Amino acid sequence: MMRQMRENTKWIMLVTALAFVGLMVFQWGMDITGQSGLSIGEIGSVNGTPVPYEAWNNTYQSLFNQVQLSQDPDPVTSQQTRDIEDAAWDEIVNQLLIQQELERRGIVVTDEELLAAARFNPPPELRTNPAFLTDGFFDIQKYQAFLASPTVDDLTLLQLEAYYRSVIPQNKLMRQVTSDIYFTDAAVWREYQDRNEKISVSYVALNPAQRVDDSAVTVTSDEVREYYDDHEDEFALPAQATVRAVILDKTPTPEDTLAMGTLAAELRQEIIDGADFEDVLGRPGVGTGSGDLGWFTRDLMPEEFSDVAFAAAVGELTEPVRTTFGYHLIEVQDEAEDSVQARHILIPFVRTEESELGLYTLADSLEALGESRTIAEAASTLTLAVETAFLSTDFAFVAGAGQVGEGADWAFEEALVGDVSPVLETRQAFYMLELVELREAGAISLADATGSIEQTV
Repeated sequence: MMRQMRENTKWIMLVTALAFVGLMVFQWGMDITGQSGLSIGEIGSVNGTPVPYEAWNNTYQSLFNQVQLSQDPDPVTSQQTRDIEDAAWDEIVNQLLIQQELERRGIVVTDEELLAAARFNPPPELRTNPAFLTDGFFDIQKYQAFLASPTVDDLTLLQLEAYYRSVIPQNKLMRQVTSDIYFTDAAVWREYQDRNEKISVSYVALNPAQRVDDSAVTVTSDEVREYYDDHEDEFALPAQATVRAVILDKTPTPEDTLAMGTLAAELRQEIIDGADFEDVLGRPGVGTGSGDLGWFTRDLMPEEFSDVAFAAAVGELTEPVRTTFGYHLIEVQDEAEDSVQARHILIPFVRTEESELGLYTLADSLEALGESRTIAEAASTLTLAVETAFLSTDFAFVAGAGQVGEGADWAFEEALVGDVSPVLETRQAFYMLELVELREAGAISLADATGSIEQTV
């Protein structure tokens, strides 16, 4: 906890310093008479990088809307407008200065860092999201289950990726800039208490004397009917389909995993025998997340990775380390009190070429059999299991295959009962469906809804 508070204090100092530099660039150093050689549509520059009016205006509008929403219905005053204009300047300058410094120092974020941060260091907004709380506290297992769920849409993952690609390099910059600044734990603790020590209480008053027994409340049939008619959307049922499914999982087999471990050991031996580390990064089987990891603290990496990295000597190439991402060969390049600088070679868990070819061949055979046989007959011929699944136009999910939007389109728009689909594909699996039953969209009957309506009313 002390380390976290110290890092927060350092970050505040860095932002303050950058804001001060931005003040010099824009308000002291920029020629506001228009003689600075700027192009049309550019309203300033930071170390030669032009600032387009559109970028500033977008930032201004975003800040303006935030202020307006926070004090609605009171209008934004002229003084607040000027303050927002200044804040927009500062925000633009800060981001440009940070980006320029990141480029100057060659600070980047690797895929490995991004994945590790996403799994173990969620954004603050998600830490307080009710979906990830257990008894009022953030539950990392719920969060990681959410990330691993096949129902997570691509837009959410892209937003998380953009967040970490921005934050991680800035955190690296912060550590480098403030590496010589040190605050005692006592000083940091005092500052933390001064800024954060507060309490907020929410409560509900319950008076047992005013409690009304359920049996004393009567809901008439007319009230039930009125509620049913006024809330018809609550009782709508989407179109539904019952299907049989055969799933061909793409997950690497135990034999594939063993092969990846063997490859990692072979590459390590090559480096020990004199092969260049950078050359090995380009070998077949080496993951795109390999390379320089920069400086990182123990909590930024998976536990098994950090245990080995922080125990290794500077210059040592470790034995293969297995994590959920694959096998890692770690070389520690430098170390500090609570962090290390390292690079690594990642051998991700993937199917071997032979294993992948076997999966494709099996999928082709399944599809060929499905053209003239039932799905049960095709599966039996290939010794495959058949599962029953239920799809709706609102939720097209099959265990083992994930979101099966293409399969749902086939079932609801093309197929007749008894039809067998071609082999379709998701990120997790190949799959084939047989339509067993199709039910049109409708609504829960009043009789079936009465019980829940009475409880609600």
